[in-house]
Amino acid sequence: MIQDGFKWLKVEDTTHGELKLVVSIPTTEDPWGVMAPLKGTEWEPLIRVISGDSMSHAMHGYSTPLARELGLEPRLLARKVPEECAMCDLWDQGCLTAGPNCRPGPDVPDCYEGRHEDPIIRMLIGQVVIAWRDGWYVVVVEGDEFSLR
Repeated sequence: MIQDGFKWLKVEDTTHGELKLVVSIPTTEDPWGVMAPLKGTEWEPLIRVISGDSMSHAMHGYSTPLARELGLEPRLLARKVPEECAMCDLWDQGCLTAGPNCRPGPDVPDCYEGRHEDPIIRMLIGQVVIAWRDGWYVVVVEGDEFSLR
């Protein structure tokens, strides 16, 4: 499924089971596509950059190279968010439902917004955090992919 500059797909093999991926669709200018605004922020190191070769192998049933590049499970990545930017941006703005779960983690609410002055970056951070909560890897593919078809 393609939605808002992302391709949502599930890759499955007998060794690694199901890997749920949210792939940023590259543009001609940047492989990061809609995720490009996150470059240079505290969030950039948490976005997995994988090779086109590994993605191609996974799409053809061999996901071991992809699994190696993905690293930590998405829910564990949420724990790596620096404390100074983890709480929802609405926390300080009098949100009536604000609570301790308003940070990346298993109980983060759907209304989560990242802390940043740029509204596009806030929205992107929110999408990443919700995807992680739901067990999806958020990735950027760099390099050429191949097809056997």
